[in-house]
Amino acid sequence: MASNNTCLSWGILGAARIARRKVMPAFMAAPNNRVVALASRERATAESGIREALEQAAERGVVPRAQPRAVEGYASLLQDPEVDAVYIPLPNHLHLDWALKALEAGKHVLLEKPAVLDGKQARKLAAAAARYPALQVAEGFMFRHHPQWAEVLDWVRQGRLGTLRSATVQFSFFSEDPNNIRNKAETGGGALLDIGCYAIAAGRLIFGGAPERVRATLETHNGIDRQVRAEMHFPQPGGQTARLHVQCDIGSAYFQRLDLHGEDGRVVLERPFNPWPHEPVAPLLYDRYGKALDQAEAVATDHFILQAEAFAAAVLDGAPLDFGVPDLVAQADVMDAVRFSAQADAWAIQPKAASQSSGTSAPRPVPKPLHPDHGRMV
Repeated sequence: MASNNTCLSWGILGAARIARRKVMPAFMAAPNNRVVALASRERATAESGIREALEQAAERGVVPRAQPRAVEGYASLLQDPEVDAVYIPLPNHLHLDWALKALEAGKHVLLEKPAVLDGKQARKLAAAAARYPALQVAEGFMFRHHPQWAEVLDWVRQGRLGTLRSATVQFSFFSEDPNNIRNKAETGGGALLDIGCYAIAAGRLIFGGAPERVRATLETHNGIDRQVRAEMHFPQPGGQTARLHVQCDIGSAYFQRLDLHGEDGRVVLERPFNPWPHEPVAPLLYDRYGKALDQAEAVATDHFILQAEAFAAAVLDGAPLDFGVPDLVAQADVMDAVRFSAQADAWAIQPKAASQSSGTSAPRPVPKPLHPDHGRMV
């Protein structure tokens, strides 16, 4: 690889909108990162994507460290010796195949969420990653790097909320275009994979592990889930249980919010997942009587930049990668549990839920999936 231990050189596999408008400009701005190539099936599409990304960067006052090259074909980019790492924002059903090819080509891999479609794919990716221990692999939940989440987790660790009781996550937007990949079953569309995954990742981050019980319903239309409703039970210290309530919908007006309740206080995040880079946000903390307490300083920042910095630090400096392969496997298992529960119209139960922390990529046992082969129903 071309890395000189001072800058991580990115190749982008696919000219998706999120790549052009958010990820590429952020990678151009992030210290120790640069974008050297964008690949698409057609060179003209890659060239257009680069122009748009550069325009977005210029609007933010960013001067790129490199002029990205347009590459025709994803395979050609993987053979580029200048590329250290690839970001994969392709349609969901293509993630695993190109992640495996990237590892075989010696590239670090950052996958746009969801990293994979299900637990089976997650284990296949984990097995491949184990064959290349020098390469980093991660799922791109950028929100986990935003300072507002660090503040919330600090409050939890400090006991400001007391024993955690529940969290409610709402996330919705309206999408009806039949040509949009979000609305196609064959490309891995649907509410669970598109936005429900955020709610699951948030719950795992807050409660520090995997749920032991999952009950879910999926409202489907034309072969895809349009709405996800779920309740998840997370084991807590002292034999307590915290509940995560999820409501995600790709057929209603845009909205997002997270409410976290403890015995002594509660926290509200009004833009938990995708605040704009210029939008100051901060969590709100209340005591058990509803009185407003300390409010964190509102911060406007680009969490895509922070995600790039964390990934580059892992590659270049050997820093711990907080959300690596074990985390994406655990994430996929919970999404499997949601599907299983909805299909069976029953609780999906894992009798001994893993107490796995979401914040370390150190080797550890991977929790078994919550589906018929490993769980049970009541």
